[in-house]
Amino acid sequence: MTTTKNAFEAKVQAIHRLRINVKSLSAEARFIRQEERRCAKCYRDGLSAHRRTTLREESRRANLALAFIRGVPRSTVEPKVLKPVNQTLLKLKINKFLTASEVKIGEWLKT
Repeated sequence: MTTTKNAFEAKVQAIHRLRINVKSLSAEARFIRQEERRCAKCYRDGLSAHRRTTLREESRRANLALAFIRGVPRSTVEPKVLKPVNQTLLKLKINKFLTASEVKIGEWLKT
């Protein structure tokens, strides 16, 4: 009974931590957009590229990890998949927040 309760509590804690991660990534994107409007053109391109590549991919992985831990099918989160996700980085993201699970990410990505 206690291991089930501990697993449940770990999952709930992981969900809360991932929600904070998703919110902080979206806030970072907002801050970068504000700075893009303020700064010179030479700096704007670098900030924009960071926001559109690195930050966007990290935010996608965080949202997918949150859906995985919650048990939501991927087809609900991403109805149309235009770009494949890096499974290794997604698994690392999930393991960062929920270390006690054996992640079967390949099966989930097909759902």
